[in-house]
Amino acid sequence: MFRYEGFDTQGIREAVGDLICGISGYEAYEASLSLRDKQRELEEISGSLDALLKALPPDQALRTPQTLYAQMQELRAQKETLQRDAANVDSNVRPEEIRGFLKERTEAQARLEKARGRTTQIERTIVDDEYELREIEAFKKYLVDLSEKLKIAEKASEVIGSIKITHCPSCGKPVQSSENPNECDLCKSPRDLVQEKSRYGRIRFDIDAQIRETTQLEEHKIAGVADAKRKLRYLNREHETELAEFVMKYSGANGPREAYLASKNSAIGKTDTELKYLTRDLDAVLEVDRLRSRRTELDAEVQSLKNRAEALNKASQKRRNVALGRVSEIAVSLLHADMDRQEEFTAAAKVEFAFANDAMSVDGKVNFAESSNVFLKNSAILSLLLAAGVDREFNHPRFLLLDNIEDKGMELERSHLFQKLIVERATELTAPFQIIFTTSMMNPELELDDYVIGPAYTKYRRSLDL
Repeated sequence: MFRYEGFDTQGIREAVGDLICGISGYEAYEASLSLRDKQRELEEISGSLDALLKALPPDQALRTPQTLYAQMQELRAQKETLQRDAANVDSNVRPEEIRGFLKERTEAQARLEKARGRTTQIERTIVDDEYELREIEAFKKYLVDLSEKLKIAEKASEVIGSIKITHCPSCGKPVQSSENPNECDLCKSPRDLVQEKSRYGRIRFDIDAQIRETTQLEEHKIAGVADAKRKLRYLNREHETELAEFVMKYSGANGPREAYLASKNSAIGKTDTELKYLTRDLDAVLEVDRLRSRRTELDAEVQSLKNRAEALNKASQKRRNVALGRVSEIAVSLLHADMDRQEEFTAAAKVEFAFANDAMSVDGKVNFAESSNVFLKNSAILSLLLAAGVDREFNHPRFLLLDNIEDKGMELERSHLFQKLIVERATELTAPFQIIFTTSMMNPELELDDYVIGPAYTKYRRSLDL
């Protein structure tokens, strides 16, 4: 029925149908497009925010820019105080501090020696434990191998025990087999078959118990070595830090003045490092704050657009029903005026349009004779123009071009009737309009200068005379 070049989706065709029916339909479609864009942006913002929050440590995710600004301001104040103290070193260092300096150096040296002793002790413990661990692993491997050999020995015993001995292995004389199954054929000694079988079981149970105990001891030693190594790494870091501070404050010819400056400069350096970390954290927290703020704005915009789209859809549907109701009334009147060729047209009550599917129906039916389909199609298109001619809010151009109004076996009388209906209905309009239609079955009653332009085409005159 309708072909809008370039609009190849149902949604676009449906929007065009709404636009034809009234401006509110177009606004609803624009609102739906804006809503889709906002929802896409909201999903992107939410995804970025979630990824950023997962990347941040838990304590930083809850921090706010205000708390970070306050911490940074406090650190800057501390740095200014330290810098003033360092500038006034000569007035801040008093003679009585010399004795305190020497005492502090002695205590610091003792702490370093004590820390080094702890480190050495842990290193020795690690070496001893690793040696024991290697012995445990070797013993465990021996037990596992012994368990495998026991299985082989048990199988060999079962095989050998079933061999019948007929000659003495020492002198070669025939051996008289014992009739008692509980006696040895060779030496006639009593045999306990149950005890012989359980002997391997007891050995196996003992070996398995030793393997379990060895495995537990091995796991305990591995955990102990790992824990000792963690403690060693921690003590080494502490020792390096204390040693660096000791060298800075007390080594060489340094005195109370140099130690005082070193301590202040060290504190200033720590403050600068904390400020650096806080500045980095502030950038991340500001980005989180910006994303949260934007997400809140988008939530409000999305809700507002949803409400607007809902209101516009209601208004559009109301306007659409009015417009298409008028089109249906006009189309039904045209079908009633048709010749009695299609029973459904005579009793037609409603003509419906499906812009999205590019189709139309009469009282829900869509299958008619080919010539009736042509009449229905042209009636529907004409109804759109006639409705636009009487409804100022109907956004359909008041121009109509029908190329060959008869087709698919259209009768001459039926074509003449439709031409007459076009002229009669169009002349009733008061708004400006233009209708152009071509036909090879011209109605003689309409061959007037007001309607006909140019000569008729014939078999021998098939093109315009240029």
